Amino acid sequence: MTHFVIIISSLSCALTLVVLNSKTLTISKLLIDSKQQIVVFVYTLLFMSVLYTGVWIYLQSKRNSKDF
Repeated sequence: MTHFVIIISSLSCALTLVVLNSKTLTISKLLIDSKQQIVVFVYTLLFMSVLYTGVWIYLQSKRNSKDF
């Protein structure tokens, strides 16, 4: 479930960022362009890496707090 939430939230953040930076207002026109698809993919990977790092840090701190 955590993986699904991270993937969906990363994809939605990436799409939002691409829509805000583009000159066109339709998502379908953005996704037809191959350059925009690459941008969405890279942004999604970036957001996923940040979210997975945050989850990992949270789980590590939770595990360390149980030791004390």
